[in-house]
Amino acid sequence: MAASGAGTALLLKHTIIPRFKSWIRKVVMEEEDEKGTLKGRPSLAEEAAVAAKAAAAAAVDVARASQEMLASKTEEKRYFEELTNLLNYQVREMKSMSSALQKLEGKSSTSGRIPAMERDDKRVLISHSTDINDQPPNPYQPVPNPHVGPKPKPLGNWPKSEQF
Repeated sequence: MAASGAGTALLLKHTIIPRFKSWIRKVVMEEEDEKGTLKGRPSLAEEAAVAAKAAAAAAVDVARASQEMLASKTEEKRYFEELTNLLNYQVREMKSMSSALQKLEGKSSTSGRIPAMERDDKRVLISHSTDINDQPPNPYQPVPNPHVGPKPKPLGNWPKSEQF
């Protein structure tokens, strides 16, 4: 009996109990898979798949950022060209105005400036134009309706400067 009990114990310990444990593990794993909460560590293939998805998402983000930068660079280039064209137009207009002024002055000076003596002479010429009436005013003509009346004279004695 002792030999039979020892043999049964060894048989249970080495063959039946390990198979029973693996069957219990299998049942527990299937239940966890059904619940979606597998507590075991993910396999290497699963980790690689997750890393590949993250790399693909990062690549998409980089591509989108590159496209946005290219679009903004193209837009800035278009604005710069438009600004350059407007400035060139303004320079042409200023040159044409300068040449028109030189034609009106009758001089084509290289510096574009009029010497001070000529400016004084032109002021004199302008002040003696035929459009200006150089006749003295008529003292008998009534004063037009003034908007501001004469200021009244102050009354009383003014304090002397020594009193301040």
